[in-house]
Amino acid sequence: KRYEVPRWVDDSRPNLTICGDQGGSGLPSWMFMLGHLRVRGLLRFDRFHRVARDWKLSLQDSRWWPIVLEMQVVLNLAHGPWLSESWFVQICEGFESYATVGYEEDNLFSALYGAICRDTDRDGEPEFGARQHMVDVFQALGTAEFLHKKGDRTSLKQWL
Repeated sequence: KRYEVPRWVDDSRPNLTICGDQGGSGLPSWMFMLGHLRVRGLLRFDRFHRVARDWKLSLQDSRWWPIVLEMQVVLNLAHGPWLSESWFVQICEGFESYATVGYEEDNLFSALYGAICRDTDRDGEPEFGARQHMVDVFQALGTAEFLHKKGDRTSLKQWL
């Protein structure tokens, strides 16, 4: 005698769906659950894990991987190596002392003026390049968001 389950049964039993990395550290435990413990489930592999690994390998082969790691340090600079506020406070204090220097003698601001205007969508203004426009842009930096909000921490994912 055969037992058949009707094709369109409302089956509300839980089903475990695992979408993991091929060959990851969790693979043996997933196989143990699905095979030995007879947990009802489905195992699928996430193809995007492979894509991310291929990116990393291509960056390493082209010797660009150190640049990626250095950019992570730059993006997390406000957080510092510890979970304290000291670096963020020092960055803010440093900018406040920089803001008192004045823009006209400052080579750094003059060199970055065009990029700052592009980033803040002020390069299309008719007075772009005029002395008063440079003063306005420099003073607007004092109200910039990076001086009032530390921002999110950036990290490489585990599978990179």
